[in-house]
Amino acid sequence: MDSTPRVLIAVVSCHARPIPRELLRSTWVPRVPQGIDLRFFLGTKPLETGGFVAQNDEVFLQCDDSYNGLPEKVQRIFRWVLEQGYDYCMKLDEDVCLLPEQWAKGFLRVDFSGLPNMSQPGYLCPWGFAYVLSRRAMEIVVNSDLPRDNNDEQWVAQTLAPHGVGLSADIRYCLHTPKCNKKRTLRAPPRPATSEGSTTGAFAYCIFIPGDSPEKQAEYMKVWEKTCNEPT
Repeated sequence: MDSTPRVLIAVVSCHARPIPRELLRSTWVPRVPQGIDLRFFLGTKPLETGGFVAQNDEVFLQCDDSYNGLPEKVQRIFRWVLEQGYDYCMKLDEDVCLLPEQWAKGFLRVDFSGLPNMSQPGYLCPWGFAYVLSRRAMEIVVNSDLPRDNNDEQWVAQTLAPHGVGLSADIRYCLHTPKCNKKRTLRAPPRPATSEGSTTGAFAYCIFIPGDSPEKQAEYMKVWEKTCNEPT
C-alpha cells in the first residue's frame, strides 16, 4: 500500500484578475514535480457575463469571489481538498514566485506551517501569502464558523489554537520588498529577498507590492528571472 502523502498547491484566484494566473502558468507552474498537484480556485461564476469555462487547472467554487469573501473561499477550498483525498495543502496567493521542486522536497510535514507574523498577540499567525495545513488541520477549519472580517490567516490560526495546533515557523517563505516599495513597513522582518539574490534555502517569494499593477508584474518577473529561474 502506497503511504506517500497526497499534496496540493491551492492558488487562491478570482475572475477579475486573470493576469496573475497567466504569470504563474508561464513561469513556475510547469515545474511542479510529478506527485504534487496544483489548482487555481475561483468563486462563483459571474452570471451577468454568461459565466466562464474553467480551464483544466481551475476549480470554480460556489462562494463569494471578492476579497471580502476570502475566508469563505479558503474554507471551501479546504473542503474540496479533503473531498479529493489530499493529506497536505498549501494555500498560496497569486503574487508568489515559488521554487516548486525545493518546496516539494522541503516543506514541513506538520499540521500547520508558514512564515510567522509577529504582530498578532498571544499566538503565532502566518503571513497569509502561503501556509500549509495537514488533513487534521483542514478538518478543523472546515467545521468552524467563519469570521466577520476577511483575514483568513488570522482566522485559521485562531481556529486551530484551541485544538492544540500551533504554527510551526518556516522562514523559507519570504517577503520580497523591492526598492520601489520602501514605504511599506514590515512589523516583523522575515529575511526578505532581493532582486539581486536569493535568501539562503528560500523556496517562496511574495512580491510585497499592493494591488495588481504593471510595476508589480514587472517585479514578479524580475524575481523569477534572477532568483527562481535556475536549474535545480
